[in-house]
Amino acid sequence: MDFNEKLAIWLQGQSLLFDEESTQENIFTLIDNDLEHGCLDDEAKELILKLLKSTLSLSFILKNNRKETEKLIKFLE
Repeated sequence: MDFNEKLAIWLQGQSLLFDEESTQENIFTLIDNDLEHGCLDDEAKELILKLLKSTLSLSFILKNNRKETEKLIKFLE
């Protein structure tokens, strides 16, 4: 699978994650309340794990495709 396909799959996954109802609001609530007070329920832990795994997945795509990443950055500039 090439860089464009991997990146497209990652972006599609992000779209699906954030299409879920209230995902952004839940993240802000998690940051503002739960993390600040140190109380995380199972739903909050699951959301944190989804975000961490997603970010780590993107980091591998970018790290393992440095030339394509640089081309994309230059294109976006």
